[in-house]
Amino acid sequence: LPAEMLINKLTFTHFVELLKVENPLKRLFFEIECIKGNWNYRQLQRQIGSLLYERTGLSRNKEALLAQIKDENSPIHDAGQMNFYLNYHRENLLAEDDNPPVGIILCTYKNEAVVRYATGSLDTQLFVSRYLLQLPDEETLRNFLIQEKRLLGDIE
Repeated sequence: LPAEMLINKLTFTHFVELLKVENPLKRLFFEIECIKGNWNYRQLQRQIGSLLYERTGLSRNKEALLAQIKDENSPIHDAGQMNFYLNYHRENLLAEDDNPPVGIILCTYKNEAVVRYATGSLDTQLFVSRYLLQLPDEETLRNFLIQEKRLLGDIE
């Protein structure tokens, strides 16, 4: 992006956060999205930390799987953020020949591991026929989460 545009649209704290992004393509992605979305510094920081770049998948003509990992302090029922990501991807990043994005929420809460797929406004039949056959089932993902937490010593 032209330096003048960056200087006019972003604050000093935006630049501090963007300079931490080493990959030039990834940094450009966040510069563009920050300006398009009129993000403040905290929004930019959150989007970088939430791996938005990695979750959106920059290559076209494919399915996008957006993943959200939550911990004990973030109950699984808060799927609103995932729906926000799905809607944002669908409205701003989806090319004409791309398939609609699908979300997956992985949550560990107390001694449980919970897995949910988020489809946004995607038709249930389309989700089952196009995505669910290629994605791991919820039980497989739940077992994976429990195993990982055991390795970390969080679950007995």
